[in-house]
Amino acid sequence: MTEKIIDRIKAHFDAKEIKVIEVIEWGDDENPLYIHCSPLTLAQKNRLYKMAKEDDLGLMLEALIMKAKDIEGNCLFSRADKPNLMRNCDPDVLIRVATSIMESSDIEVAEKN
Repeated sequence: MTEKIIDRIKAHFDAKEIKVIEVIEWGDDENPLYIHCSPLTLAQKNRLYKMAKEDDLGLMLEALIMKAKDIEGNCLFSRADKPNLMRNCDPDVLIRVATSIMESSDIEVAEKN
């Protein structure tokens, strides 16, 4: 076996699709905002899960800042946006978007079966 197991594991993760989330509320007059996000890595999940013990809503905001990208892969938000998002953002929309970012398609498939 010339291929290492770790290479297959990495290839499996690299093959996961980018999720596109449509956010009508954050779009302009003509189009919704489309947020592109890659799957969470184990390191990212670990960071978010540690936050969950202290601040569940902060976790949602962190997931958005960490993973929300435009179609070219540029970050849509930075840490500098955090105060504005905390004070001037519809929490229901943020929670819906962050939940979608954190959902695992593998879990969704397992739940359907």
